[in-house]
Amino acid sequence: MKLAIGTAQFGMVYGISNKYGQTPQREVANILATAQKSEIELLDTATGYGQSEKILGKVLSKSHAFKIVTKTPHLKRPGIGISEVKYVKTAFEKSLCNLCQDTIYGLLVHNADDLLVKGGTLLFDELRRLKDEGFIQKIGVSVYHGKQLDNILERYEIDIAQIPLSIFDQRLLRGGYLTQLKSLGVEVHARSVFLQGLLVMPIAEIPPFFSPLMPLLQRYHRVMDDHNAPLQTGALNFVKQIDEIDYFIVGVCTKQQLIENIKMYNITLPLKIDYHAFACENDYVLNPCNWTLT
Repeated sequence: MKLAIGTAQFGMVYGISNKYGQTPQREVANILATAQKSEIELLDTATGYGQSEKILGKVLSKSHAFKIVTKTPHLKRPGIGISEVKYVKTAFEKSLCNLCQDTIYGLLVHNADDLLVKGGTLLFDELRRLKDEGFIQKIGVSVYHGKQLDNILERYEIDIAQIPLSIFDQRLLRGGYLTQLKSLGVEVHARSVFLQGLLVMPIAEIPPFFSPLMPLLQRYHRVMDDHNAPLQTGALNFVKQIDEIDYFIVGVCTKQQLIENIKMYNITLPLKIDYHAFACENDYVLNPCNWTLT
């Protein structure tokens, strides 16, 4: 199954449509048990997701079959030196400890720009060393836009690229990046499929910041209504039908949310829906780093 679980909600309050707060540990256990029964393969976490790694370490059974992907801390320095590399190594060792794992599936550089400053190759070399020593199977990067990905691919050979992709955010798809990544043998993980829940929020509850998206949101609601389909179904169908996507990451706060997402995942909408009509080119409003919700 391409559907994967994002775990930010397990460690902190996350998502603009999140009405549940941080997911209690008992509910995390219920979510993971349901995921395993449903043959969901991948869990996505990060050092920056509050207590997420610790919670996963407490609830995952020793016999679990999940592929775990975590991320490096954001460095945001003008240059990378030995001290920064040691910091990332120590953070990764702490991640393994928190997760109660000897090895994990993937380690991504959470802030892609950390690889693009002077000395960025030192950081990548450390990730490659961790891979060579068997602590991780695959290394890669999380990116926000095409220019960032261009710069990464010019300098590094990565195994995984995590990208933003949704029915509104089709920039990397339309720019040919997914085809390029697959030609290079790169595994593609899509995130922000629901735009942190924006795509499935009632129109009346959408913050004013997103007024540039309002015409697209209203059209999306109308089209889903015309097909008698839940809003989640359209968002999931769009990503599911893209062959180049290996996994797409969806965060859930409750077991019931996961069950509903799996149900929506398994619904196939008519091919006549023109998903491309919903594409937005407003880079600023599509980037959660820029969101102002008050």
